[in-house]
Amino acid sequence: MVEITDRESAEAWLATQPHEVQILMASRAALRVLPLVLEDEPDPALILASMRAILTSRAAAVGPARDVKARLESAAYSAARSAARLCCTNRLKGVVPL
Repeated sequence: MVEITDRESAEAWLATQPHEVQILMASRAALRVLPLVLEDEPDPALILASMRAILTSRAAAVGPARDVKARLESAAYSAARSAARLCCTNRLKGVVPL
């Protein structure tokens, strides 16, 4: 059993995992933060960027052939960066950007 107690131990464990596991863990973390995005009156652009980042990263992890997978990974990275920028300029200032 793996014991993850802090960010460093999590990063060390993730470094030993396949790329697909790393992507799935990142998308799971994004899903856990999603309720914060949806609170009060969220910016529609923030919702779309967040959902795009989650969905494309999940698809990249479990998706089909390598050429499609590479495009999905690129789209997931781009969407995650966009969502992080939106978080930093909106009310989710406590969220650390990528």
